[in-house]
Amino acid sequence: MSSCERQHRDGIRRLLAGVAAAVALTLGTSGCLLQVLGDGSDHSKVLPEVAWAPPVGMPDEVRTDVELRQMAQAVLDRRARALREGNLSDFAVDIDRSDPDFVAAQRRLFDNLQQLPVQVLDFEVEKDTWNTNYAEDKWESTALIPFVREHLQLLGFDRYPVETVFGVTFAERGGRWRIVSDTDVSQMTADGAQETPWDLTAIEVVHGDGVLGIFDEGSIDSAETVMSAAEHSIDIVSRALPVKWDRSVVLYALSDKTALSRLGGIPGGDLDSLSGISFPVYQDIERSARMASVRVLVHPDYISAIEPRHDVLLTHEMTHVAVARKSGGAPIWMQEGLAEYVATNGADEKYWWVSRDLAERAAEGSTEMPNSYKFNTVDQDWNYSMSLMACDYIADVYGVDTLWDVFTALQRNDWAQTDEQQEEVLLKEIGIDSSELARRAARRMVETSAYVDLYDVSA
Repeated sequence: MSSCERQHRDGIRRLLAGVAAAVALTLGTSGCLLQVLGDGSDHSKVLPEVAWAPPVGMPDEVRTDVELRQMAQAVLDRRARALREGNLSDFAVDIDRSDPDFVAAQRRLFDNLQQLPVQVLDFEVEKDTWNTNYAEDKWESTALIPFVREHLQLLGFDRYPVETVFGVTFAERGGRWRIVSDTDVSQMTADGAQETPWDLTAIEVVHGDGVLGIFDEGSIDSAETVMSAAEHSIDIVSRALPVKWDRSVVLYALSDKTALSRLGGIPGGDLDSLSGISFPVYQDIERSARMASVRVLVHPDYISAIEPRHDVLLTHEMTHVAVARKSGGAPIWMQEGLAEYVATNGADEKYWWVSRDLAERAAEGSTEMPNSYKFNTVDQDWNYSMSLMACDYIADVYGVDTLWDVFTALQRNDWAQTDEQQEEVLLKEIGIDSSELARRAARRMVETSAYVDLYDVSA
């Protein structure tokens, strides 16, 4: 990180020394901290009254970077333990209280995390720090902004602890180092930092059968319907696919778009072009290690439309969750087509229909399956419909087992990442290439629509 630098000068070491004690505190998630100290009486109602805790280290007691990190880690360990045990007073004792908004945000975060089934929660102080000029002017003279690495694992939902890294600002306050901000460098940290609902807003957690529902004040009244739909979707997917999976998912169903807007990799870059999305959560921030889980987010505008017993969107996304560890090399048309096939119960007219425009386009014929690189940028209705029809054709003509065989064969080899490299798989498994499959998928779209009059289907 070009703006990340180590502080080595003697003048800064003195600053770091004191900061060390505070550093530990900040580590948590973007705000696993509680402001409880100081003289902010206006916000005392949202924080407990906390006596001064014995300082882990005073500014003059620390002289080296190693000592600084040790001090920071000691505070960090104390804060992590307090958070795991739900001890608000210990959690908040080293936080500056002068900013009411920061105080409220930290109390909110503490309350949020207490609702989650936390299996692992710990923090590490990194050696690197951000330049102190990222701090507010009033803190810059004594500021320290260390990198803190968090490991958080949700029991029953994450296979591994999920790693995130944050920048937290410490400054000297009343002879001690305190956390004064956790957002000074939030725009410069890696994707994944401070983007979970519990970082962004007050949440309401609902526990279901295999579903951890994350709601907020504006969506909690829909929780019963959403949770029922999610549970039924898990059952539908489990019956439809010959794959073993965890049958569990973290589901975000919030009433505003804040959490959705913080997610990277939105298809097409347009939040309002989708009703929901499934997305992987990785063990490490470089996203090069193991996948910890796949979570589902429902667009706020779709929540009220969810069907409690068979919701097409949720079943589609649950299919992605179920096959996440098996879909690495498959082209997007295969991944999305399979999810649509399961979600619509094999293109059942109760769950899927073809518009006149799509039918007319299909009647003109097609010799190309949707391109993976452009799938979610243009022609989304066409791309999803063609993908579904291709999978429906394979299942109907060759059998559902063959559809699964084609899917697994397409992703079996990690090198098979391009559309062109899929041709040999299709020829081997079903005896036709993607061009012929596209022609038959387009024809099937017309045949299964209400517009068969567009051409003579017997020809």
